[in-house]
Order: sequence, then C-alpha cells, then structure tokens
Amino acid sequence: MSRVIVDNKSFSLSEWYQQINHQLTHGLRAEDNKKRERLEVLFKTIGLRYDRPDKFAAETVARRQPEFLTYLKKNKNRFCAFRLVPQDAALPKLRMRGKTVSEALKWLDGQSVDFSKYNLEIVPHSEVTLWASIFMIQPQGIIGEIVQGGLNLLSMGQATTRPIFFKSDFKRWHFSEKNQAVAKIVQRAAAHLLVKDRAIQQKLKRALKAKFINDYLAGYFEFFIPHQPHRGGAGRVWPDKKICFSDYNRLLPALVKLDDFILLAGHHGLSGVCAFRGRVRGKVRSVKLVEIGKSKFSAGDILVCEETSPDYLPLMKRAGAIVTDRGGLLSHAAIIARELKIPCIVGTVNATKILKDDETIVIDADAGVIKRI
Repeated sequence: MSRVIVDNKSFSLSEWYQQINHQLTHGLRAEDNKKRERLEVLFKTIGLRYDRPDKFAAETVARRQPEFLTYLKKNKNRFCAFRLVPQDAALPKLRMRGKTVSEALKWLDGQSVDFSKYNLEIVPHSEVTLWASIFMIQPQGIIGEIVQGGLNLLSMGQATTRPIFFKSDFKRWHFSEKNQAVAKIVQRAAAHLLVKDRAIQQKLKRALKAKFINDYLAGYFEFFIPHQPHRGGAGRVWPDKKICFSDYNRLLPALVKLDDFILLAGHHGLSGVCAFRGRVRGKVRSVKLVEIGKSKFSAGDILVCEETSPDYLPLMKRAGAIVTDRGGLLSHAAIIARELKIPCIVGTVNATKILKDDETIVIDADAGVIKRI
C-alpha cells in the first residue's frame, strides 16, 4: 500500500511526443483528451469500472455559477483530481491532483486560460492506492507491469522498487516475480476486456473503432485499485479494493511494439530492464535534474539519472545510451527512448550511486546488464 505522490508538474505522454516533434503528437493529444468518453462507452456497454468524472463547462466553475455551487456544497471535502480539457486539441491540457474540491478551486483560479474554451472534469482520486498497472493488448499478446502504489510510479517512472512485469500469449502467463495475488489481479483485469459476444464487439467497433484480438479489446490500458471506497462521478461509490480503469488508448500499441520488450532483466551485478535494445560502450555522465543546464555532456556519453523528464531530452538525444534508477517498460521516458532508438536500461534502483562520472562502462541492454570496465 502506498500513498499517492502529488505531482502537478507531470507530463503526459502526448507532451513527451510533442517535445520530439513526432508527427502523431496532435492525434495522441486528441486521443488522450477523449479517453474518458471512450471509457464511458465501455462502462455502459460492458460494465467496465473507471474513474468516472463529474463534468462541467470550465466557465461554470470559474464563475461559481449556481449549478456548481450546489455541487460544491455536497462535495467540497471530496478528494479529487481536476482536469482542464481543451475543446481544441491544439490547446494544452492542464491538471492537478491530490486535493479536495475546495482546495483544487484555488489552483483553478490561478490558471491563465480562456475558460470558455475548456471543460472541467472533476475526477475521483484515491489518496492511498494498493496497486497500479499499465499494460497493452496487441496481436502478439499482452504485456505490462504492475506496482504497489499509484499510476504515476509507472507512467512517470517514479517507482523506487522494480515493478513486476508480465506477459501472455493469450494462453499462458509469465511474471518476473512469483506473486499469486498479483497474478490474480492482472488476470482479472484482462478478463474485464474479454468480450466474447460478437454483437457487442460490433457495437464497440462502430462506436469506438475498436479492434479485438482473440476476443480481447486491443489497446493500451491503465488501472488501479483504491484502498478505500469513495465516490465516483454522478455520486457512484467505488467498492473497496476493486479494479478501476483510467485509460484506454487505441493509438499507442501501434507505436510501441511488443518485440521491443525483454521481460526479464539480468540478475547479476548492476542490472535493470531493457527499454530499448543495443550494446554500447561509453563514459558515464551522471546528471541530476538541477544540473542539466551546466552538465559537461558530450555526444555518445552514457546518461545516468534517477528518472528522466522532458528536461532531459536535449541530453537524451545526444546520449549513447540511457540508464535510470527508476522506471519500467511502459514509463513515458522508456517509450520515448524507443522512439529515439537509444539503448536504454531502466529500473536499476541504484545506478546513480554506483556509477561514477568519466568511468567507462558497457551497456548490454539486450540482457539488461551494465558492465564496469
């Protein structure tokens, strides 16, 4: 069980893609902005539980109009996340989480945007999360990771312990660690996306342009298990310790190939998880976030850091390889490393403490192993 880390400066994956000028940035941003509309269709069609928000025109909330004041009176102390979703995908999405509705209003009041061009989603938010997972269903199978704590530990690469990785060929399951409780959670989550009724499949294909593989709904998915029951959108109560989905993305599986992943890392010496294959020799350059602007980083150096953020992109583009203490297979930074085609090992736990500046190392990302010369 882990308390969720509040991080209002987090970057979405579409924002990462924007930073590398990817041609699908606009499409990914539009996909992200509409994810809860797709989840609502799944909720109504196959009963998929998700973090169902209460929705308002942003101006209604910013101006404290009667409709919102009635809502505020009942929900002011409710723990939540605020998502300012633009009506035009070209505009930035703004969000914060980990506050009560009353506290979040102070954040909203400080935003310098044209509220007439935004909608506001007030999303139920669990202060304490038991488990969180990111996984994808592709033609080759199912692959993903799960960790104790919030989704930010996976998506933002903030996990301080290595996630449990898993994959399936739709018949057999494989996990990087033996944990019966985790196996049951993951298999139960996948079962929620198994749609054997052909009529329902056709309905979802028409409504969402959905695709199915062996009767599983294909896509990129995120889910979590809240510790305590709390209210969802429209006053719905989430049962205690039940799987709750928070993302269904149709575009990402085509960008993130299953073959890129190596499930199990090396377990001798300094090791981690392969985020992109390759073998590179180079000098260590350990760079903290506050040191990026003044780092003496040369092309081909091995970037070593606790976790990457878009601030590191200038160094990532010049790096011979990337090594991080934190992160997993489907963290945003790992996905971007694959886009940049840079050998990358994530989740080493302690690389920044062991590796020293200017020492020469060999990165064997295929095996997830780092060798000191």
